[in-house]
Amino acid sequence: MPDADGWREMIGQTAKSLVATVTAQTFSRYLGTASGPAEFICSDGNVYIVKSKRNISGPNESVLVNEHVMAWLGREISAPIPEIRIVDIPQDVISNQPQISHMAPGLSHGSLSVAPCTDSRVVDHLDVPGNRERFALLAIFYGWLEAGDHQFLYADTDPKLVYSADHGHFIFGGGARTASRLSNVAARAAPDVFFSSCSFTAEELRAAGTGLHHVSDSMIAQVVASPPAEWNFGLDDRVAFAIYLARRRDELLDDIVRA
Repeated sequence: MPDADGWREMIGQTAKSLVATVTAQTFSRYLGTASGPAEFICSDGNVYIVKSKRNISGPNESVLVNEHVMAWLGREISAPIPEIRIVDIPQDVISNQPQISHMAPGLSHGSLSVAPCTDSRVVDHLDVPGNRERFALLAIFYGWLEAGDHQFLYADTDPKLVYSADHGHFIFGGGARTASRLSNVAARAAPDVFFSSCSFTAEELRAAGTGLHHVSDSMIAQVVASPPAEWNFGLDDRVAFAIYLARRRDELLDDIVRA
């Protein structure tokens, strides 16, 4: 694994526009939760749930970084996470809707809407074909990235497949990711015990963890380089985050191989 200088060089050399950017064109609805997200029809014709740099309480950049990085890494290991985009919200779109006056214009985080669906915080529909494998992937994903908030979406129509959503409060609850805090996480990465009711076998967890082998150091550098500069995510923070992600990737691989 690279040292801090090596990560700095890798991140600095990585293109920043690796996730497609779309423009919010039509307001659809306000979701009314603490992070203040809203649904927009965007320039690619798809509907995205969007969180801006400001939520109903104030600045939201740290949450956006988490949402972006976690979702991208989760999708890289095939966890059931909706596609993401960087969504540019024009000021006039905000100005025309009093419900979203708290939102800041500019580059925001967007997650493809999987509606109609139902929010939940419990493991359910485990008997639906495919869901057991999806939950095993989430046990790996959540354990790797220290889930601080377990939120699921279940499709309202059959099959009631599970998706993972709202990853802004992973790692210290979405709080400050300083180099000191990230380097002093004592607990080693392991599959998330939240899913213990699933009684996964060691073989199931090894199969779910296969995707971690494809998360290279260069991929991690790409992922942490991707959040826009206007999200207040400096190079030192990106380097510390990359070191943390790579270390826990290796710990988790070691754990599931030994199991």
